[in-house]
Amino acid sequence: MAVSDFDAPVPGQSLTSEPKSWSWERPPRFAKVEDAAMFIWNKLHEQEQLERIIVLLDVGVSVDSLTKTVIFGGFVDGAYTPDFSALLFPIVQRMIFSIGKKAEVKNIKLSKPKVDNTKKLVSDLLKSRNINEDRLQVFEEEKEEREEQFEEIKSGLMSPKKNDMEEEDED
Repeated sequence: MAVSDFDAPVPGQSLTSEPKSWSWERPPRFAKVEDAAMFIWNKLHEQEQLERIIVLLDVGVSVDSLTKTVIFGGFVDGAYTPDFSALLFPIVQRMIFSIGKKAEVKNIKLSKPKVDNTKKLVSDLLKSRNINEDRLQVFEEEKEEREEQFEEIKSGLMSPKKNDMEEEDED
């Protein structure tokens, strides 16, 4: 199915919508971090939310991932500002972790492990190539470049030309 180039918003279209139509364009519901934290605490302890969190922690979703989801949801709903989000992050992390501990979830993951592909890439590269041949090739290329640079320096602007040298030999 082809996508038309004209299926895009008109430039400036976002400026034509009603002001304060989005929740983040209005003042937040909470003016204190403590109030926002209590709001989140109460929301997390609703039966349905507790069950969801416990199941997600049990299947291996990290505490960080759940925290980011909860905090972003509060921001989108207009409960607090992005600044509050940064301040609430460690508080909500502890809340979610304590829920998992109380529910006796085994192997709670605190953060999503970062995948380090560098070691695998290097080992695959070493297996597929002969390093000595690569080094020799690089050395030969560098040697050729140095010789070319030397020739350019020898035949610089002020150096005598071959034709000039031949004329001097004939005299």
